[in-house]
Amino acid sequence: MKRIGLMLAAGAMVLCGVLFPAPVMADGLADSDLCNDITDPGLLEAAGCNTTKKADVVINAVLSVVLSFVGIIAVCVMIYGGFLYMTSNGDSGKAQKAKNVILYGLVGMVVALLAYAIIVFVSKGIGG
Repeated sequence: MKRIGLMLAAGAMVLCGVLFPAPVMADGLADSDLCNDITDPGLLEAAGCNTTKKADVVINAVLSVVLSFVGIIAVCVMIYGGFLYMTSNGDSGKAQKAKNVILYGLVGMVVALLAYAIIVFVSKGIGG
């Protein structure tokens, strides 16, 4: 179980490393000659020159990515629990462990969704 958890954590870190540097690389174009030569606003946006965004847009984008990861991990945990249940061969201890793994995956997903709901509620209350 620890090895699977470590593999999932390593995969999540690699995926975060692939996804999150993209805005940083596009942000570096803001000082280059390319951004000064482009006059069309649509092309400026596509080239990553207009990178100023409101904080709520950035926070919502980050939350969407994090919740996607949480959902994927929760589904993987539940699939792993189902695999444990199918391979328990009638052993009540292994079957109970598998049921607990499925339950913990479901509880983790519910907690993440409730956290998102609280964040949205608070941000709408503050932002108006």
